[in-house]
Amino acid sequence: MIKDLETIFGKEGTSKLQNSKVLMVGSGGIGCELLKNLVLLGYKEIHVVDMDTIDLSNLNRQFLFRFKDIKNFKSVVACDLVNEFKFTNFNTKLVAYTENIMNFKHFNIDWFEQFDVIMNALDNLEARRYINKICQYIKKPLFETGTSGFDGFAMPMLSKVTECFDCTNKETPKTYPVCTIRSTPSQPVHCVVWAKGFLFQELLGDTHEDNIQDYGTDDQEEIQRIKSQQSELHELVLMISDPSLTNMDEVVEKTINKVFVDDIKKLLAIDSLWKTRKPPRVLDLTNVDFGIEEMDDLDKNKEWTLEENINHFIVSLKKLINRKRSNNNAGLEFDKDDNDALLFLASAANIRSEIFSITTKTVFDIKQIAGNIIPAIATTNAIIASFSTLNSLKLLAFGDDIQSLKSSFTSWATGTSNKKYMNMVRVNKPNPECTVCSRTNNMIMDLNQSTTLDQVISFLRDKFKDMFPEDISVMNLNNSSIIYDFDFDDLISTPLSKIINPSPLTADFLLILDEDTSETICKPIQILLNWTDSLPINVNTDTLDQYTKTTHDEQEKTQSDAAINDDGEIVLMDDDDGQPAHKKHKLNDDHVEVLSD
Repeated sequence: MIKDLETIFGKEGTSKLQNSKVLMVGSGGIGCELLKNLVLLGYKEIHVVDMDTIDLSNLNRQFLFRFKDIKNFKSVVACDLVNEFKFTNFNTKLVAYTENIMNFKHFNIDWFEQFDVIMNALDNLEARRYINKICQYIKKPLFETGTSGFDGFAMPMLSKVTECFDCTNKETPKTYPVCTIRSTPSQPVHCVVWAKGFLFQELLGDTHEDNIQDYGTDDQEEIQRIKSQQSELHELVLMISDPSLTNMDEVVEKTINKVFVDDIKKLLAIDSLWKTRKPPRVLDLTNVDFGIEEMDDLDKNKEWTLEENINHFIVSLKKLINRKRSNNNAGLEFDKDDNDALLFLASAANIRSEIFSITTKTVFDIKQIAGNIIPAIATTNAIIASFSTLNSLKLLAFGDDIQSLKSSFTSWATGTSNKKYMNMVRVNKPNPECTVCSRTNNMIMDLNQSTTLDQVISFLRDKFKDMFPEDISVMNLNNSSIIYDFDFDDLISTPLSKIINPSPLTADFLLILDEDTSETICKPIQILLNWTDSLPINVNTDTLDQYTKTTHDEQEKTQSDAAINDDGEIVLMDDDDGQPAHKKHKLNDDHVEVLSD
């Protein structure tokens, strides 16, 4: 197989591959395909990070996992299985990690810098943005991928050379106010979120909402109802968890009466909620058979009647309570592929929909809503992983410039063509308005725990000479506090570590702003602090970029001859030459304070 690679890549290209270290973040649908590709190509060393565990729904498309692997860590299982392949003449070293990639204690800057390329196979927006940000500092190539049904993309990225992940806006997950979910649902999704995130978790899960910070309403009567609902549910949980209560019919009857009757009556008593809304209706449970133990299988692609939903709720709740009790009352985890959990969710959501005059949904529809599911397709994952692998080959084996690589998109996703599946486009330049890669000077600073704030500022002045701004303010981004300004230098001789209080788990950042009033100023300097034992301070860049402020209409003078400049600062103007005398106070956008002598 080595000879085959040499035929394609030549001895030099093959040697480069066999001496390359790759970081692969994520070992799910795309990750399984990527890992297979990278190992077959003979990469020297591959580190795989994934804190997720395998569940039943993964098995149809994540081909490295089997039923016996459920609940085990994806990264460990994937690496162990690939090691068993024992490809001839291949000696790829695989290293698995089960920690969160954003844990800076485990994965610091020195750890990231050991890799030649970083390949993302994530489905988590927060983690993607974090890796993208780290790559802006370490200046390593990042190969980003993603799929959604038949659509997908593979994009090569490099700091300051190509667009980064945050150069384009990303859709964020939808969240709903507590009051909407608990009190005034108006859409099927509200009822599904209530059944999954509230009812299932409170009655059967491990996590409970004991300290809600934002109820989404100022109506004190409604807030008190939500709080009392919480304590009453706690009584139900104790009853559900008590193995001495063997009359399951009674347990389920009390649960249904509490959730679908008593709580609704209390809601109806809050008149203010129904002045502009249609009020809910109280269910009549007179003819309900709480002794039912089994239900015939119904078509999950058809909407069920209220009676069918109630019966399914009774049966599924009994089964889930028995499962919880038999497992020492350990909390159950919702899995959309767990039939009992799915029927509980679907029936509860539909009963609530009936109460609030909302359109009911089929079990299949509710499963998709609950999992926010766009069906994952193994073939799409394989195609996108292949394009990402090809780009890594061109960069490492052939030495291609990253700007010569192509981004790959499904044509359906981009709307560029109906005649071909994939579309190849040249990589874009960085978005000049991107706050991650374009509008800041990003750098890593090596320093030790005894380095003072004054030493940091002095080093930067000596290092960058005239490029470094004369008048600055310094912020600790860990808590968004100003630690140095032209009229605040109390901490100048204090070790920076005592000011910052380095976090054991997250990265520490400083932000330096140019406070000059001229048109051309230094871009904000964002510094990732790399705490070391070495004495000399060092940074990983030799230049600082500047930018020219956009022209705004001249601010009117205040009665005290104070003006507000473009940066939101009050400047006292000298009567003779109109030049700034000195800056007095920093303002935010919604606060104006006029200072006078």
